[in-house]
Amino acid sequence: MKYKFIATDFDDTLIRDDHTVSQETIDTIHKFIDMGGVFVFATGRALNSIHAFAKSINVETFIISYNGASLYDMKKGEELLQISIPYENAVEVIKEYERQGVYCQIYNKGRIFTKSQTENSDEYQRLSGCKIECVEENLSAYVEREKLSAMKILAITDPTTAAKLTGVMQEKLGEDHQFFCSKPRYLECVSKDAGKGEMCAKLIAKLGIKQEETMTFGDGQNDISLLKFGGMGVAVENGGKEVKEACDYVTDTNNNDGVRKAIEKFIF
Repeated sequence: MKYKFIATDFDDTLIRDDHTVSQETIDTIHKFIDMGGVFVFATGRALNSIHAFAKSINVETFIISYNGASLYDMKKGEELLQISIPYENAVEVIKEYERQGVYCQIYNKGRIFTKSQTENSDEYQRLSGCKIECVEENLSAYVEREKLSAMKILAITDPTTAAKLTGVMQEKLGEDHQFFCSKPRYLECVSKDAGKGEMCAKLIAKLGIKQEETMTFGDGQNDISLLKFGGMGVAVENGGKEVKEACDYVTDTNNNDGVRKAIEKFIF
């Protein structure tokens, strides 16, 4: 088998816009695993969110979550590697978002914190299935007092502001952090040492798999390191221009089973 390792983004890549995955795609994933392949979820989502999905389709595998800040082994039930933002740095990032008047939330040890309930927090909870805890004070003050490190920090705003802030934040705080949009309204922040591609490199070294034996899938800015890492980097058709420029092949859209079609084309 030419490609023994597949790592795919989740939202807007593997799952459709209605938040479902076709049975044909699920069957393809199981067929690949039955052939001896390693299938990995590489997502910006929190671990518990993607873990629940994997269990629902009867897949026990490795999960790269928080945009490459965590590597988890479902079979062992343990986190193998974590790359977090120190609390001092997290406070600095959150204070800048507070100055900009932008909603943000922090991820710490399986929990999500924000200042107070808003339409953004309500929508995120509905889409992700994850509970957000409201601290009812400035989030930066709470994080500083409790000394909370962060797996990632997510700001949610309108697409224009998110795109503008990406450059602003990278210029101000990019020495220790990475900033990118995973969705038009979602501005993500992780450690400069984190990343989906970087975490995949660590995983295949552990598994004894060569980089040229890997296939990766994505659609957004947070997937570029993943696509560049892959021996075959595949973007879905609904991905952005810079994402397609970083890949080796463009498959069909997420709504038309693009991941499944590429696996069948290049592996089966």
